[in-house]
Amino acid sequence: MSARFRSLMRTIAVGAGLVWIVALAVAAAQQPGPNAVAIDNDDIGGVVRSASGPEAGVWVIAETSELPTKFAKIVVTDDAGRYLIPDLPKANYGSQVLGWINTEMFDATHDEVKSQGWTGLILDTNGNGKRDAYVKPDQPIDPAKDKQIDDALYIAAPAPDGSIWGSVLGYPGAIIRVVPGANPTETALAERYELPAGKGYSPRGMDVDRNGVAWVALGSGHLASFDRRKCKGPLNGPKATGQQCPEGWAFFAQPLPQFKNVKDSGSAEGSYFAWVRSGTAAAANYGEARGAESRADFIHKLRIVLKELNETAVWLQLIVESALLSQDKTIAIVAENEELCRIIGASIRTLGGFDRS
Repeated sequence: MSARFRSLMRTIAVGAGLVWIVALAVAAAQQPGPNAVAIDNDDIGGVVRSASGPEAGVWVIAETSELPTKFAKIVVTDDAGRYLIPDLPKANYGSQVLGWINTEMFDATHDEVKSQGWTGLILDTNGNGKRDAYVKPDQPIDPAKDKQIDDALYIAAPAPDGSIWGSVLGYPGAIIRVVPGANPTETALAERYELPAGKGYSPRGMDVDRNGVAWVALGSGHLASFDRRKCKGPLNGPKATGQQCPEGWAFFAQPLPQFKNVKDSGSAEGSYFAWVRSGTAAAANYGEARGAESRADFIHKLRIVLKELNETAVWLQLIVESALLSQDKTIAIVAENEELCRIIGASIRTLGGFDRS
């Protein structure tokens, strides 16, 4: 049995009626010291730490598919970051996982266990278009089986086609596309797209636009896009493990401070979700406005929506001026944003929300 496992809840996103959760489930040996947890041969225990020290309130998940039925146990770290999952059946535990909470089911049943689910990241390496038996991350590819990978997703981003995307930190890093299928625990399949060497590196926050194009902020000081429609080769099969679509990537250097005397790509700073957050905050705040408690509260929240739309307009202008995108590619977005500004502004004016003094 592997006596090592930890899971950090990284981020959540909403899509297809589910709240998607990225869990960093990294194998980690029991740490010695005053906070060490006593374990025996059928336990998993340890201390979850980050750069800030022990992490309290972290979900730790021991999961395996090696038993006759799928098995999982979940515990939460204490104030000192300690966790203990005792008396586990003999098996190997641990993988990177993507989880979800069915909010409709939870609202109806308040059953936390039935309302959640998890899936590993499984590549369709046998190329038959469906999820089958798979080899583990530390095992070589078997052409007759699928392949589980152990990438840790940094973010979860639902796409219009129902897929879920996530970014993978590191050099050069990658992004993952997951197609949930009818029963994600048993049917979800992943696709992995690695950044081309020497172009950019270390993906951070990301989102997917209405055309299914993934936009990623990079630690190298770039904004990158990945358009899956440009891929020329097979997107599954034994060779589709990360480097099968370099033609899908495009890189846009951002006007950020550079390290002194460094000529290669890279910068002293990197962006993280600024444009996406600005663009999506208007919708989120409008949703909050719809549940306003009074006329004054409604006006107040609409004014926040208008502020967010105005901020989005500034970011769009900066994107064009920085040559990250040409103006012709942003005309429709800018026009839509301006129309929304007019609509929200007219609503506020009708409600008497502007000071006419």
